[in-house]
Amino acid sequence: MRILYFTDTYYPTPDGVSVYLKEVKQKLEDEGHEVMIFSVTGDSREHNVYVPKYTAPFLPYPQYRVPVSFIPFRVFRRALEFNPDIVHLHNAFYMSSVGYLVARRIGVPPVATFHTDVSRMKESINMPFKNLAFDLGERYSLFLYRKCRMVMAPSATVEEYLKIRGVKNVVTLPLFVDTDKYRYVPADSGERYILYLGRITVDKGIYRVLDLAEAMKSEDVRFKIAGVGPELDRIRRIVKYHGMKNVEILGYVDDQRKMDLMANASLFVYPSSADTFGISVFEALASGVPVMVSEDFPVKENTEAISYVKFGDIRSAVETAERILHEDRRKLAAEARHLVESKYSLERHISSLLEIYDYIRAERRKMGSSEKMRADNSAYR
Repeated sequence: MRILYFTDTYYPTPDGVSVYLKEVKQKLEDEGHEVMIFSVTGDSREHNVYVPKYTAPFLPYPQYRVPVSFIPFRVFRRALEFNPDIVHLHNAFYMSSVGYLVARRIGVPPVATFHTDVSRMKESINMPFKNLAFDLGERYSLFLYRKCRMVMAPSATVEEYLKIRGVKNVVTLPLFVDTDKYRYVPADSGERYILYLGRITVDKGIYRVLDLAEAMKSEDVRFKIAGVGPELDRIRRIVKYHGMKNVEILGYVDDQRKMDLMANASLFVYPSSADTFGISVFEALASGVPVMVSEDFPVKENTEAISYVKFGDIRSAVETAERILHEDRRKLAAEARHLVESKYSLERHISSLLEIYDYIRAERRKMGSSEKMRADNSAYR
């Protein structure tokens, strides 16, 4: 099968969408499919990855980029040359708009995955006419999703959100964790620490992590904060100014460092209220680490390995963290691994994804046969 992906971010850009696409591409290629990525960011030296030659940093969020030319002749031509069976849009921004036009041109019904709720990122971006820009962005993305044959939502919460807003052809397809990459290895590193790993933004709840660290500064536990984002320099200044010696700001970490941090953490905290899935939460669970997430985290599971917390109630959050730190780690680790292996494995995700692709292809062939039959019948009238 020839599969074409359109996205505005791709590996090694440090975010969940780029990592997701990298792992999906690799797995599909291992199974004999051909996958091509069109993205605004990424490593164009990788096989079948196309990044426009001229792009510029997106100033409010410099880890992302925008195209200099908005007339994508080269992208369009190369996409048509690839002659895909499937056109899959990831989020509904610039590249996905190009992907939609490509799909229309070759007669392939596009599918999409909703990764990012743009409306919840508003407080993390500073730019002129922000409210208007985000309102228009949300309206446009929903318009594009409604044009797709099928939209994949990473959680039931997101599926409900899309349906309320008029996107009808929605199915829930949970994301995944590579359970071979993230593993639980019982070990005592001699250091107890609470880990946050993700984008350093307001919408991810980074200041709630600092509040929790301040409230637990008398405890025998450190906080480690890893990731990049527009708030990174500011939280470094806050930690230094307030002398928060129990907090270590790590910044960007590579894959190996990330796996080591996950494997040795005592607790993973994720106060975000903006996620559609929260892949780093499930990476922590796959590593056997119990997690504390916001009470409005989109994925609800009945397991002791996940604690849903109102981070605005700092006393309650501290009590929950202390309780988890004193529970049986091996028991929580076993529950966490079982949850991820049974419901959120890479193999399970790819199998479901290919079923959707096969359905779209079969439907297209059926429609093509019907149209041919109608044309043949009309010729004999």
